Amino acid sequence: MEKILSQAEIDTLINEISSGAEKSEKIVKTEEKRRIKNYDFRRPNKFSKNHINVIKSIYQNYARILSNILSNQMRADIEMKVASVEQVIYGEFMRSVLNPTLMCIFRMEPLRGPMILEAKPQLGFQLVDLLCGGTLRNNIELREFTEIEISIIKEVMAMMINENKMAWKEFLDLEPVMDGIETNGQLNEILSFGVAVCLITFSININGEQSLINMCIPYRAFDGSLDKLHTNTYQEMDSMASVDMHRFDIEQIIGKSNVNLRVNLGEAQITVEDFMELSCGDVLQLDILAGEPMKLYVEDCEYLRVQPGLYNKKLAVQVVEYTRKDV
Repeated sequence: MEKILSQAEIDTLINEISSGAEKSEKIVKTEEKRRIKNYDFRRPNKFSKNHINVIKSIYQNYARILSNILSNQMRADIEMKVASVEQVIYGEFMRSVLNPTLMCIFRMEPLRGPMILEAKPQLGFQLVDLLCGGTLRNNIELREFTEIEISIIKEVMAMMINENKMAWKEFLDLEPVMDGIETNGQLNEILSFGVAVCLITFSININGEQSLINMCIPYRAFDGSLDKLHTNTYQEMDSMASVDMHRFDIEQIIGKSNVNLRVNLGEAQITVEDFMELSCGDVLQLDILAGEPMKLYVEDCEYLRVQPGLYNKKLAVQVVEYTRKDV
């Protein structure tokens, strides 16, 4: 027969639970349990979590810059994002590289040692098609690149490497230099297979077609520079970088807008009676002297003073002074 608690026992139990005096054995064991994390001494973590976060933030800005530049160059809808940032062993990265591939070797002074920018071959063929006026193909047959294709791709990858200078400007003054480009990754032995590297993987979307780009930076390249990679420092600069980025986007849009320019030769006031009696050959006296600069209006706002003349047998004006402080 089941035991039935008395009212006094029920009241005592409720008071103990409310006061927190009673704890289940499961809760006690959970609190006392040690938190243990596996650590591989053969592959020590060279980059701290803080370093990884800062590098990720830097290359998120880098991806936004390249998205704008590539979209303008290719005349296509191109979106580039950071897919992941992690520490790996160089040998693991090389085992994931296809053959043929596009592997660009570069340096970024004053950082030490060579670095790698690697892209899938499909992306290379797509970029060549777009730059040569073609359409984006889905099913591309893999083959060796021709010398002309390598030359075109090399210019694009050199531009991508050079944009590291803009992305890192808040932390380091870098001078990217391209050493060369390889199509056979297995022949590339610029680093030891056991070296720890920071692998930044980008996803690039071109008119709906997805591809990947990898940037491989060895740990030893940051020797003496890791102390500059702090989240606090980046947060102080991030607002300025964001403002600059928005300003660049706005300037790109506004720069292609059409505006109306109007030159005012002068003004005169006459009566309606005199206006009705005007005929060919009559002279109106304006409010400016001969040879005095005229006013140029941009969308009904006075901005410049100009003087009239001829250019290629057409009437033209030459700017002689500014009238607004914000010009």
